[in-house]
Amino acid sequence: MLAHSRMLLRPLRSVAGVLAFRNCILYTGGCSCVSARPVGMVGVSFFSTVVGKTNAIDAALSASSVPESDSDSGSGSGSGSGSGSGPELALPVRQVVTNMAYHRIANDLRESDSPKWSIHSFENLCVRHGIPSSEAPVVAQKMHDAGSCVYIPSAQIILTQPEVVLRKVLHILDLDDSHTKRLIEEQEQELAVLRSEIEPLKVVHDVVEAKSYRHSDRVIWFTIFSVFAQFAALARLTFYELSWDIIEPISFYWSFSFTLAGVLFFGLTKTEFSYDGIRNMLANRKMKKLLAKQRFDLAKYEELTAKIMTGEKRLRELTKWLSKP
Repeated sequence: MLAHSRMLLRPLRSVAGVLAFRNCILYTGGCSCVSARPVGMVGVSFFSTVVGKTNAIDAALSASSVPESDSDSGSGSGSGSGSGSGPELALPVRQVVTNMAYHRIANDLRESDSPKWSIHSFENLCVRHGIPSSEAPVVAQKMHDAGSCVYIPSAQIILTQPEVVLRKVLHILDLDDSHTKRLIEEQEQELAVLRSEIEPLKVVHDVVEAKSYRHSDRVIWFTIFSVFAQFAALARLTFYELSWDIIEPISFYWSFSFTLAGVLFFGLTKTEFSYDGIRNMLANRKMKKLLAKQRFDLAKYEELTAKIMTGEKRLRELTKWLSKP
């Protein structure tokens, strides 16, 4: 009697399994119809209910039977094999339900506006879909292997747009030099605009600069002639008008005055007391006066000059990078 009852339960399990498997395949196969989801869920629920009931009946029958002979024990072994089919059929159902949860998690990640998720937020998402938080790293790794996301365990982040990550990596690597060529073109256009803007200012500045250095050269030549005049005067006083005893201390203090002038020049201008230092100092002073008279925008000119120098340096670096093999 026990064996006959179990034989009647086996077809019931098989029918439930087929129905549930068919409906779950309709759900997980990406069916576009709206009724696919409820049908799949009904199939799973129906299958779980039937398997649970049959397992309970099978357990009750096994508990009520007492083996008395070899035939009874043989029938008991048959019932054991029959009762084992319940968990074997329930295992694929749990796997299908887990896969459906994975599918829903992947949809939520795909539909999310945020391109980056922390592992804590992903754990909360897994819990909402029935996956324990402890299994969140495993789920993330499986989705990473499937290409649904990019999981970085060391940083504990999940990137939900792998195609964007790939595009940015390729953009950074610039394997075909397209990005470098575009930067060179943009830099050349920017330099052309800056040069056209500074051109009228540069014309005025060059004229004023030339006048200033001519003035500086005149002052220096006047100083040279004054030194020759000083030498001639001291020679006249030493050999013709007065004697060396009188001119010696005068010439000493007069020569020492140049040392004092050099120290004073360095202290005021913070420039070395040299020919170039004196010439540039005199030219810059004269240039500022002339530019102020013409109301020249010196700050704008210096700003544009600095931008052009920076742009030319960057252009040289990009061209050098592009010429590398």
